[in-house]
Amino acid sequence: MPDMPAGLLNCPENWLGEEFADNEDWIDASPPEVVSDIDAALAEAKDRGLRPTGFGKDDFPLPAFADFARHIQDEMEEGRGFALVRGLPMERYTKEDAAIVFWGLACHLGQIVSQNRYGDLIGHVRDFGRDMRNPSVRFYETRLSQDVHNDLSDWISLMCLRQAKSEGVSTLASAAAIHDIMMAERPDLVRVLYEPLTIDRRNEPGWPEEESELYYRLPVFTYFKGRLTTRLLPKTYYETAERHPGVEKLTKDQDEALDLLLDVAHRPGISHNFLMRPGDIQFANNYSVLHSRSTYEDWNEPDRKRHLLRIWICPPNSRELPPTFKPRYRSVAPGTPRGWIPKSTERELEPAE
Repeated sequence: MPDMPAGLLNCPENWLGEEFADNEDWIDASPPEVVSDIDAALAEAKDRGLRPTGFGKDDFPLPAFADFARHIQDEMEEGRGFALVRGLPMERYTKEDAAIVFWGLACHLGQIVSQNRYGDLIGHVRDFGRDMRNPSVRFYETRLSQDVHNDLSDWISLMCLRQAKSEGVSTLASAAAIHDIMMAERPDLVRVLYEPLTIDRRNEPGWPEEESELYYRLPVFTYFKGRLTTRLLPKTYYETAERHPGVEKLTKDQDEALDLLLDVAHRPGISHNFLMRPGDIQFANNYSVLHSRSTYEDWNEPDRKRHLLRIWICPPNSRELPPTFKPRYRSVAPGTPRGWIPKSTERELEPAE
């Protein structure tokens, strides 16, 4: 049997959404001195013709950001596992300016890694009108709601450029809190999620040392060196894995365990739900916090449609990962880049920005 905690998970990353419902203590305002540094760094970057993904932190100097960056890193790795930074003057930025600022800030927080088979270091989260029945399509390319999940990186970061006409609510949930509730109700099903489940790659490439180019196997929950580490995909990824030769269908217990996890996550008071505003930057630790988004109604005008930018970050103070993660994540050592998707193809069409 895999290692499991003997009791409740007593850690800062174990929280309930109701703790944040009636306050903004969880929101970090951008300090004026940081905004001033950003303005100066942006102006210099534009003068030099720098573009996102083509420069590093030394090209985007932010002397006043050092303490704020450490605060974010500490909150993400040793605190609740998520942060929201608010207060960037989006009214002064073009879309290109915002991308430069987002990239520059991310460079000061850690190493940025590829997030898809095209090798994209900045992704566009918006509705491209694509169909999830196509195994190459991802939920973030549609306006469909998503199950709570986490991404294949240490952190996910999102910058809001434009809001939807309505809805598009962001959801964050503590994996530790969900784990504890499930343990109280159905410990037998929790044990099922400590065993490896088969995950469909949905045409994303893997690494040569992995078991298959079509799928990989990881448990949802792993308890390692006193910390819960979670890897959860939308349930679709477990169900469509069955299309590959040799992959068995989810068992009744596996199916029931995944359904219970999703049920707990969406109970009142468990998850933290909020709308991102233009200029907000959301960070979430992918090993301790699950995220999702509701379906939304978008604007008809192309230049008003909901649009977020996404960057995957590997910070210098990340946790050590369980050994079972190494084939898929490349490294389990703390503070190293891990969990990215290797580039395998050229993009046929550039994404609409």
